[in-house]
Amino acid sequence: MTWVTATGRHSPRTMTISILMLRARAAEEEVTLLRRRLQRGPRRVQTLEEKLLETKGQLAQAISQNEKLTFTLQTARSTSPTCVRRWRSSRSPVRLRDVPRHQLTTARSTCSPAVAR
Repeated sequence: MTWVTATGRHSPRTMTISILMLRARAAEEEVTLLRRRLQRGPRRVQTLEEKLLETKGQLAQAISQNEKLTFTLQTARSTSPTCVRRWRSSRSPVRLRDVPRHQLTTARSTCSPAVAR
């Protein structure tokens, strides 16, 4: 049995060899690509490790700030009612997000001098 192509007639053996050569070329290209990726691997790992360290530092800062804010909030809740009244603009409950930052600073310095800054 013979195969007919645009270039003429080929035997099944010739077609098999051509197909195998194409597959081999594709495999070589894939190996080349994988080798490049393997060479870039250590650099990628180093970059990811640097990002991890940076993120850990940011997390530590956020935890520290959270602890300070928790302490400030607990101190603010335990202050005298007159200080709390200064923060309120109406009779609604105090929500720190509603209080301007300068009022919190003023209230901290005048009502609770023990608050760590």
